[in-house]
Formats: sequence, structure tokens, C-alpha cells
Amino acid sequence: TTSFYPVEQWIPRVAWIPNKHYSGVYGLLKLLLPDILAKEERVLVLDTDLTILTDISSLWDIFNKFTEKQVFGLAENQSNWYKRKVSYGQRVWPALGRGFNTGVMLLNLAAHRRMKLDKIWMKTTLDVLQNISAVSLADQDVINAVINEYPDIVYTIECSWNVQLSDHTLSEECYSQAEQIR
Repeated sequence: TTSFYPVEQWIPRVAWIPNKHYSGVYGLLKLLLPDILAKEERVLVLDTDLTILTDISSLWDIFNKFTEKQVFGLAENQSNWYKRKVSYGQRVWPALGRGFNTGVMLLNLAAHRRMKLDKIWMKTTLDVLQNISAVSLADQDVINAVINEYPDIVYTIECSWNVQLSDHTLSEECYSQAEQIR
């Protein structure tokens, strides 16, 4: 099912976060999905720049592998962006290892609400903003900072679900065989 939601009422709840991402405040709205989609328990969140090459129901089925604590299903970031101390003149947000890419995200909304993760991400964001002036990668920076503090909340999905192509990615293992790309 595809649904559309007006976002104007939600923008003030994330507009306080300094943001250098090209999507502006809209890229931060993913942080509010547990409230925006208040009646839903799980959601598959896909960025608009994706191409899906297989039956997406098998991605949805990964929810069945989550533990009670796992909120996010994400592929590891395929660049060393989060391993740098500075990138493009700005300090990088904290992340676990290479961090995770939120372009393809399984989001367990019920677990997010149960853990009161909204309060956690807000506190984490305020803490990080004491030392780093803004997010560079919108929601992805915030989610990675939270995962850095609470690593049990993420389930790592295969990188073939989110092959990241750019001049600085290290994605070869994700697409070395065409049939691996999803």
C-alpha cells in the first residue's frame, strides 16, 4: 500500500537540527516515522533514488529475524565516510565501524516506541551537536550516532539490498556477481 502524508506539521520537530544535507529538513523526517505512522508496527523505508530488481517481499521477511531489541535493519555503509575524523572540512558524526546507510531501512516502529527511541535520538543529537556543528547526511548521522551507543538495536542486512554507487564507495563485494544485486 502506498500512502502520502502531509509533512508541514512535523517539520518543527526536526527543524532545530543544524543540517548541511541537500534534502534540508525533509531528510530528517524519517526520524519521526514512529509518530507519523502511529498506527503501523513496521515499515520499509526506501530513498527515492533506488532501483529494486527483485521481489521486495523477501526484504520485508527479514523482519522475522529481528530480536525484540532490534529497531533497524540496515546495510553497512559502503564507504569510509564515518571512519574519517574530518570530511569536507567538517567533523564526522560518531558511528559503529563504517556506519550504516539509511537509504534502505527496515524500521520496527513498535520496538522504536517501546524503547522510547525518540527521546534517545534527541538526547544523542543534542550531545553530538556540542562538538559537531551540523548533520551532513541528515537522518543517517543521527541514527548512526544512536547505533554507536546502542549497537543491539540494529540488524545488519546484506549489502546487496542497498548497493551504494559513487566515486568513493567500496561496493565491489556487493555486486561482483549480477545475480547478487537486488
